[in-house]
Amino acid sequence: SAYVQQRSERLANLSTRFKSQQEHINKERDYIQRNIAGQNTRQAQGRQKRLDRMLRDGEIKLQKKHRTAHIAFKQPSRSGDLVLRTSDLVVGFRKDDQALFDVPDITLRRGECVALIGPNGSGKTTLLKTLLEEVEPFLGEVQLGASLQLGYFEQAQGGLQPERTALEEVMSASSEITTSKARSLLGGFLFSGGDVKKTMAVLSGGERGRVALLKLIVQGANFLLLDEPTNHLDIPSQEALQEAIRSFPGTILLVSHD
Repeated sequence: SAYVQQRSERLANLSTRFKSQQEHINKERDYIQRNIAGQNTRQAQGRQKRLDRMLRDGEIKLQKKHRTAHIAFKQPSRSGDLVLRTSDLVVGFRKDDQALFDVPDITLRRGECVALIGPNGSGKTTLLKTLLEEVEPFLGEVQLGASLQLGYFEQAQGGLQPERTALEEVMSASSEITTSKARSLLGGFLFSGGDVKKTMAVLSGGERGRVALLKLIVQGANFLLLDEPTNHLDIPSQEALQEAIRSFPGTILLVSHD
């Protein structure tokens, strides 16, 4: 993205300026050390004052590298070639006789990644729930392909139980995962020490989002439906997720407002 490119350029420029300043500081310190007790004492003392002032008011400092969540989806099992097809679909609520919008016919095949962009409140979540057959189509048809293992990242994180700890939530995603493996995975998602024993009720929105993403990874789905997956994530974690999505060999349908 443009933000990522601009940040990279800014950090590269800062690194160049930092290196140049450090070379100047080392030269000044070397001169001061060699001349502070000799014939050039006054010059050395003057340079020391200027150096002290620069270190106090104008030293360039490199930004500390932030820890970033390690986001990498598992190699999924192979689905059928056809993953999703819609025909004359209208999203809405039949019991309320409320149609939200018509959906252009979609044909999604294995390995494809599609993003649907729309403003908040436009019905994107209802569309995903319709595709997942959690909400009945107002009109039209939804056809899911063969050999699908669905993974749904829910914007509202309704799949997380308030009383469960982060560790319990991750272990609930697969019967095959051990406690030590779950702890290790949570560590890669920036949960350390006692954090894994905190319940969903006390975690921040960003922390719950990371738990939900980790559960999605542990499930090993081959068709990911992602509802605003970058919400509540910091910039480094958003970038890590974007890279994981680019590298995912399965099929993705993502909805977002930006």
